[in-house]
Amino acid sequence: MTDAHITVPAGETGILRLFTLAMADPAATDLRESLAEQRDDAGALLARALGATDIDPYWVALIDIRDLGELGLEGYLAEGHDVPAEALKETRPALEAATGTVLAVPSRAFGAEAQELDPAPWLIPLATYDTKRDPAPVEPLPKAEVLPRPPRPTAPSPLPDPAPQRRSLGPLVLLAIVIVAGIAIALVGFRG
Repeated sequence: MTDAHITVPAGETGILRLFTLAMADPAATDLRESLAEQRDDAGALLARALGATDIDPYWVALIDIRDLGELGLEGYLAEGHDVPAEALKETRPALEAATGTVLAVPSRAFGAEAQELDPAPWLIPLATYDTKRDPAPVEPLPKAEVLPRPPRPTAPSPLPDPAPQRRSLGPLVLLAIVIVAGIAIALVGFRG
């Protein structure tokens, strides 16, 4: 592999490692296609390329720098991986010089297992970032002033029962007239 031995300690969190792929090598092309197509062999190819014992390709990002447009690799890392601006400033020349395909490998991909990486010669280390942040300072809340409880309202006096409603006889009278008229028409129809 290469002279770039990389130690991943057990329980590591918040580290993002970037590698460029030298696409002239067929193994680099195969890895890129396997990751892009999410093939079953992606994990094995990635582990072999990194010299890792185990890696989860789900967490690995395959970045085609041309696809980033005006955002660029630096903007992608700041917005997509929360890399601090100070760290990006230190590696800006390397990021601007990078072309082709970049592999972003976060700590989560190693499953908190200790590993010694020995990347393939066509997998070139580009940068490593610590994305862990100190927790935001928290000021204690002021003590709340406890106000006395207002007295409970008394139950209102019950309202008197409403008067029973009268039903109108209008609809019944109208129905009776329609029935009588129907009978009269039927009788006249039978006679004539």
